[in-house]
Amino acid sequence: MASLPEVVDLVSDDDSDQQHIDAVRNRRSDSLQHGYGVAMPSSANAAKRDIREKIREMDFAYPDSKLIEQRCRHPDLAAFPEPHRFNLVVDEFFNGGLRAQLAQDTQRTEPWLGQSRQDPKRSVTRFVRTLLKAEFPNIPRDHIKITLQTHKHLFPTYISLAKSGRKASTRHIGQGKLRSTHSLGADRISLSAEISMEMQAARQEVQRHEADQQREDERRKQEKQQPSKKETCAICLDEYHWVRQIHCDGDLAHFLCIACANGWMSSMIGSRSSDFVCFVDTCKAPYAMNQRRLLDQDLVTKMAELEQHNSVCKANIPGLEHCPECDYMAVPADGDVDFRCGKCGMISCRSCKSESHYPDTCENHAQNKSPVNHRHAIEEAMTDALLQKCNKCKQRYIKDYGCNEVKCLSCENIQCYHCSQNIDGYDHFDEGPYREATQETANRCPLYDNTERRHEMRRGQAELAARQQILRDHPDTRPEDLDITMSDEVENDTTERIKAAGGVGDEGGDV
Repeated sequence: MASLPEVVDLVSDDDSDQQHIDAVRNRRSDSLQHGYGVAMPSSANAAKRDIREKIREMDFAYPDSKLIEQRCRHPDLAAFPEPHRFNLVVDEFFNGGLRAQLAQDTQRTEPWLGQSRQDPKRSVTRFVRTLLKAEFPNIPRDHIKITLQTHKHLFPTYISLAKSGRKASTRHIGQGKLRSTHSLGADRISLSAEISMEMQAARQEVQRHEADQQREDERRKQEKQQPSKKETCAICLDEYHWVRQIHCDGDLAHFLCIACANGWMSSMIGSRSSDFVCFVDTCKAPYAMNQRRLLDQDLVTKMAELEQHNSVCKANIPGLEHCPECDYMAVPADGDVDFRCGKCGMISCRSCKSESHYPDTCENHAQNKSPVNHRHAIEEAMTDALLQKCNKCKQRYIKDYGCNEVKCLSCENIQCYHCSQNIDGYDHFDEGPYREATQETANRCPLYDNTERRHEMRRGQAELAARQQILRDHPDTRPEDLDITMSDEVENDTTERIKAAGGVGDEGGDV
């Protein structure tokens, strides 16, 4: 199975920022110018069951049980207790994908700050207090106790103590006396796994905060040393010091403030576009790596992954399969009827893209559904009617506004939004930038039409076709069980959007 290339490092710091800025400034002078708590086993008896025993019990029913055993041994799950690890992996294989996203969650703050977390047991609180005393040896024990009573959990307490200006020691969980202070009984192993993850997340959050603070201090220092070095942001048109902006690599450098650059990169990621070049239309020069590192690193990483994804799409690799749940791509073996995602873990059918239903056929799988599933199938058909598919890279998209000549943001393939054919220029349409519609071109696709009305028409046609197909395949299904009702608010909103999309759209041919 082929794998994607590693993410390109966009945060290297090989060049001197000051030398680069001075060089750009000289060029301008010459030119005059962006918890969850880990679910514990329901009883202590669950901790006594070994993963291998469970897998042997299910060997007769599921021939791929060896894959479950291999996944249970994956390093990403090493911190989880065995019963919980087994349940996660089984859910991953049988319920359509790994929903927990274990590796990512250990680095996020939301799971540990959730309001739904239950208050910890007294034994847990004592153990956490012991860890915090070892982590912050210079903070009085009474202050640690009061802070823990206020925040209740390890993560917010750790952040609060770190913000008080006292640096945590580098001691790690599991060293020496940290383990020998309090005995937690039968649930000690599972408890230590969760606390270890929470401690790691807290340390990473403090490290990120300290790195941000260090960068901010350096910026303020440079602003004081060179107060006159200011430029105008090309987006918001406000004036900022150079250390609070990035610039393109063009002969005439154009500047963006950090906030606008982050917002622009975020919007590009949302639209699946990786063409992150100069904002000025007449320039389109790239941004150097030492400029990107000044932006939000989560956005920079996502942009790097998106650039790789779009590069793979443009390569048009034969046999390339996409996971229907995430952006993972690979070339599976020719004989495999299912596609196993190496990122989210979902096993999907390569033919119909639904969850794996082997050995059942796609037709039988689609027919063996309850009325609720039938309505869901109709809703899916209505959604699919709105989402167009790129003829080259198969990326799904939907047009919001503009003409019917659409360009794929992933592979740059150009096709007609009206008929989905690949096109080259405006001869495909009834009119063009310098050509009005005539009787001779009336049978061609419209360059403009009412997009909202077209979407509503496609939804209605898809709903009718899906209902008729289900009633033919399942004669005992009552038609009223397939009704999908919309609220008055949704109906009124649809009507208003169709009216707002009128004007030029009403002149562009039948929809």
